[in-house]
Amino acid sequence: MAKKKILMIDDDPLIQRLFGGRLGVAGYDVEYAHTGQQGRDLARSYQPDAILMDIHMPGDEDGVATAIRLREEEITKAIPISLLSSADLTYETEKTVKELGVTYMHKGIEAEDFLDRIKAMVGE
Repeated sequence: MAKKKILMIDDDPLIQRLFGGRLGVAGYDVEYAHTGQQGRDLARSYQPDAILMDIHMPGDEDGVATAIRLREEEITKAIPISLLSSADLTYETEKTVKELGVTYMHKGIEAEDFLDRIKAMVGE
């Protein structure tokens, strides 16, 4: 069986290593992007089974704006997305995230819970 593919969009290399490392050890194929635009471009070509992304990123798009754009594109609209952030969601952000069918995980999540959530996202 082919490895499930995860796209991680986060500008912090430490966070990429921490969460990407957990995913790699668990048997996932992980690709990385540093900005929302890079993430959208990679999502189109890589076609991941799930996308994890930070809320606060450099450039013109934060994680919510990137999620909105991914949902607007035919080729990426069905990919499960979870925001992975140390920030708490505002009421408006939480409302938008729910409307988009995007989930949220706090970066303080326990490793086992994190992997359980990923498994659920990719249908394992």
